[in-house]
Amino acid sequence: MNDTTAVVTGASSGIGAAVARA
Repeated sequence: MNDTTAVVTGASSGIGAAVARA
């Protein structure tokens, strides 16, 4: 996994968690 993929995956996970909590 390269750095870009890690950043995109982390951002997507963070957004998903935020939406789930909303």
